[in-house]
Amino acid sequence: MGIPFNEAIGLLLYLAPGFLAMQLYRVSYPAKRMSQFENVAWSIVHSFIILLGLAGTSWIFDNNDFNPFNLTRDASIQPKTILVLLIGGVVWYLFLVGFYRLRKFIPFLPDPDSQAIWPVVATHAPDDELWALVRTKQGIYYFGWLDKYSFDPAAENHEFVLRPAYLLDAELAVRRDLKQGGVYLNTRDIESFEMIPGNEVIGTN
Repeated sequence: MGIPFNEAIGLLLYLAPGFLAMQLYRVSYPAKRMSQFENVAWSIVHSFIILLGLAGTSWIFDNNDFNPFNLTRDASIQPKTILVLLIGGVVWYLFLVGFYRLRKFIPFLPDPDSQAIWPVVATHAPDDELWALVRTKQGIYYFGWLDKYSFDPAAENHEFVLRPAYLLDAELAVRRDLKQGGVYLNTRDIESFEMIPGNEVIGTN
């Protein structure tokens, strides 16, 4: 026995705000890809919170037209309801972003995605004015500003560009100035990667 069309659409609408919030959040703060089951499960969790928030708001302002739980088996789906659900998803996304930024200042809270190390390094390097000291598997040293980088934590290897950049010798003395062109690298070819203040190696400031 199949689910009536209206009920199926209503169920999808209930899941939409959580899915929207989660996808927007993961675009802002990429993390390792989740399985389909995890995507659905987290969409349900986020949507449940959003729906409770919308229902509470509707009750506080005594306006049931904005209560998402007014969708019933026989009710037609109103554009207003769709709009409210989408707005709820966006508002919840903004809340998640705000909480993410706030938790950086709370020492006992863990990193939101401790496994996604590359986005953490790539995101914080410019904010903290850190430069990359890279040693390749061939023993070549590069030093430069992390200018561009791939941003997919699920990928095994990541591409990045140092610009401005310097080619160093084993004593970390500058052999060549690569400021104009920079240098393209891939993490699969890297033996070590350090983030340090630029003026600790050479006078970059």
